[in-house]
Amino acid sequence: MTLDNNPYQMLIIEDNVGDRVLIDDYLRARIGSPEIKWAGSFEEAKHQITSGVCFDVILLDLTLPDCAGQLLIENVLTLAQNIPVIVLTGYSNLSFAIRSMGLGISDYLLKDDLDEAVLYKSIRYSIERKKYILELQDSEKRYTDLFQINPQPAWCLDTQTQCFLEVNDAAIAHYGYSREAFLAMRLGDLCLSNGADHPLQSSCVESVMHLSFEGLHCHYKKDGQAISVELKTRLIYRQGEWVCLMLVNDVTAQREYIKNIEHQNKMLQDIVWMQSHEVRAPLARILGLIQLLQMPDALARDCGAALENPNTELLTAIQDSSEELDQMIRAMVKKTEDVQAHIYQSPPFPSLNPFTL
Repeated sequence: MTLDNNPYQMLIIEDNVGDRVLIDDYLRARIGSPEIKWAGSFEEAKHQITSGVCFDVILLDLTLPDCAGQLLIENVLTLAQNIPVIVLTGYSNLSFAIRSMGLGISDYLLKDDLDEAVLYKSIRYSIERKKYILELQDSEKRYTDLFQINPQPAWCLDTQTQCFLEVNDAAIAHYGYSREAFLAMRLGDLCLSNGADHPLQSSCVESVMHLSFEGLHCHYKKDGQAISVELKTRLIYRQGEWVCLMLVNDVTAQREYIKNIEHQNKMLQDIVWMQSHEVRAPLARILGLIQLLQMPDALARDCGAALENPNTELLTAIQDSSEELDQMIRAMVKKTEDVQAHIYQSPPFPSLNPFTL
């Protein structure tokens, strides 16, 4: 049998010498070099736990000279904090064992049923279980920290009632409700204006119930201001139950930005129309007159026109100027069209939030 060579730091709280020897034998039969500290009373245990040694596990007998039973368990757990505590006792009281597990001990072992395999398995399981619990707690703390520092409003909803379970600071600041007010509300309450249901309220709540909503809705802040928001939902496991995490993106400014762009585009279209039709119409007439003036006299007479002593230089200058004006108008039209294309190709008003689901 291969020995476990991990350098376990163990505190064994036991006042019976015979049980000490037996436990020591069981441990060394499975663990290569355990670092064992002993305590025969609660006061000695208190001194050991607070001495600065990082114990991996505590083995606790329930009957000590200065403390016993449930009070002893509670006191040791208070001192141990994140150290797994395994109770070793000679009393097979099932109800007390269940109550002890509820207090937070890792395992409850009867000394009469104890052997090296049972003790070693309990120690390994208790250490790994405590490690896993601490990792979960750390993960939940990181989630809570990220949830709270997210600059984008966010909240957790009960999937059945749509009641708010938790809101972050950004949601409180953005909507104007206190945390207590939020936790007394349902999602549909944000779709209310002066006590009347907003048309989007029912679809909003229904979508959240099916956890499929990722679209645009109208919400009202506490001061009555209407805002356009995009909601994104995900199911997450939180504190033993599935809840709906919802991120809120206020797109009111973006929509106003797009509205302004559309208005500018309409103005540009009017400019294009004016340039391509109203301005070029008289220019076309000028160019036609110039062509008529440049006709030979016979052709001019056939057309009913009489031209005497045409000024060639003047006509040339008029033609050059007209052609230059024509090129300028064409360039203006092209530039306006380029501006229109750029507006449509530009990204929408940027979101300031770096977090996504």
